[in-house]
Amino acid sequence: MQKHILLVSSLVLIFFTLLLVSCNNDIKDDLKIASINQLIIENKTLLGVTEEGRKATKIVIPDDVTSIGEKALYSCTMLTSIIMPSNLDTIGPYALMDCNKIKSITLPDSVKEIENSAFMKCSSLESITIPNKVTEISRYLFEECESLTTVAIPESVKKLTIVHSFPVLA
Repeated sequence: MQKHILLVSSLVLIFFTLLLVSCNNDIKDDLKIASINQLIIENKTLLGVTEEGRKATKIVIPDDVTSIGEKALYSCTMLTSIIMPSNLDTIGPYALMDCNKIKSITLPDSVKEIENSAFMKCSSLESITIPNKVTEISRYLFEECESLTTVAIPESVKKLTIVHSFPVLA
C-alpha cells in the first residue's frame, strides 16, 4: 500500500512538473528573440531564417548585413519586431511578406532600395517612414496592408508605381 501511494505521489509530481515546464515554455515563446545562429547570412545578405528562427517574435539583424534578400523573412508570422542595421541599403522582393504581426517598421536612413512586394500582406502594419535615399516605390510594396494609415514618403522618391490597393491613397 505504501509503495502504491509513493508511486501515485511520484506520478502526480511528474505531471505538475511537466505542466509547469510547459507553461514556462509558452511564456518564453511570447518573448523569443532569434539568435544569430538562426539567421541565414551569406555575403552580407540575410537570406532567411531557420525553422526555429521562424518562431521568433523579434529579430535583430547584425550590423554587418547590408541587404535583406528575396523572401528572407517571408511568412515569419510570429514576428512583432525587427531591428535593422544602420548600414542596410537594400530590402529585396517579398523580404517581409506576410509578417502579419508587425505594426511598425523603422527603416534606417541608409536604405536606398526597397524592391517590389517587400511588405506585402503585412496586415498589421500601421506606419512606415521611407528613408531619403529611396528614389522609387515599387509595385505591390504595401499590397494587402489593411492596417496601414501612415506612409511618410520623402521628396527623393521620383517614381511611385502603385498597383492595386494602397490604403493611404485609397
